[in-house]
Amino acid sequence: MPTWVPALATLNSPTTILTLIATRILFTRLNNDTAHNHQWNTISGILNHAQTAISTIVATLALAYLFPDRILSCNLEQQWQGFFKSKNSQAIRSIQDELQCCGLRSIHDRAWPFKDRTHGDNACELQLGYQRSCFAPWREYQQRTSWMVFAAAVFVLAAKVGFCIRYSEICVVV
Repeated sequence: MPTWVPALATLNSPTTILTLIATRILFTRLNNDTAHNHQWNTISGILNHAQTAISTIVATLALAYLFPDRILSCNLEQQWQGFFKSKNSQAIRSIQDELQCCGLRSIHDRAWPFKDRTHGDNACELQLGYQRSCFAPWREYQQRTSWMVFAAAVFVLAAKVGFCIRYSEICVVV
């Protein structure tokens, strides 16, 4: 999953909550001041629609990385291949160290340390001692992340619905 998707979900949650709170407070205070009230209603309406769209997009993208499993598997394969092709040892090593694994599909499949004159296919297992490939644990990690991002997006939408149920007079205006 691109890093901007969880980042957007993380940023969208507090900004939506703050917008809802500000809308409630300002609606109460500006109720008699129609000029400022209209201006705030326009701004909060735009923010409301933008945040709803962002939550919907984030939730859809998170689900796209979960179902079907072939998409996630293909993305992981392409990402690892990109790291391997560019000899990005830092990226591959960080995945291997975090998940305590070697290679992608097998412990000898595109593992770090990269095969060269001084390292064979088994360099990772010999040097680091890991005995499993990275694909399954990496996929599980990515799926957990996708579920968390999806849950954050759904939480934001649920908070907005709950807010509109509780303060229907504000949501009608917005």
